[in-house]
Amino acid sequence: MRQMKKNGRRSTCALLPVMLLLLLTVVSCKDTPSDDKAMTDEMITQYLTAMCEYDIKAMNKNSLSVIESYGDGKAVNASCKVLAERIEWQIENISIDGNAAIAQVTIVRPQDFEAICTDALGDAMQQIEQNTEHTPAEILAASIKTYAGKTDTIRISVEIPMSKVANKWMIGKTHIIDGIISEIRTPTAAVYSLIGQ
Repeated sequence: MRQMKKNGRRSTCALLPVMLLLLLTVVSCKDTPSDDKAMTDEMITQYLTAMCEYDIKAMNKNSLSVIESYGDGKAVNASCKVLAERIEWQIENISIDGNAAIAQVTIVRPQDFEAICTDALGDAMQQIEQNTEHTPAEILAASIKTYAGKTDTIRISVEIPMSKVANKWMIGKTHIIDGIISEIRTPTAAVYSLIGQ
């Protein structure tokens, strides 16, 4: 009986280092490259999804560079969202180097947001004179939606930088993405102001 107890203690003592090694392995895997890959992929997906929903607040939430929100009215924001929904994107690659990463993304977007808004305004002005059932803003919104669906598209490649701050990946400044948001917002706000909205 004593011999069995001694062997039992030996096997328990032999298991302790193995268990500690396994525990350390699990803890050290917390920030592995595969975790960074998953986190950066998720961050880019959230950011670009927010862009396609024209959700500036959501874009700014995880970004080191804030896109200005102008407090446009509901009609302007709704039409901006219609235009943004015409954008498609695909992550091609994410390269990670320590606390920095770059996502290579392909974006397919309307070629000319200003032309969409200008054509929509011309069409809406004709309808406004004849249509008494709908407000000018409703007519313009419907016209923007129609022209957005007919537009030519272009394919562009974009590099989106990211930085790891306090163990969280954040989107860096991306002039092309900022430019797309501006290209959507500026002509849309302008045509609504021309009809007094």
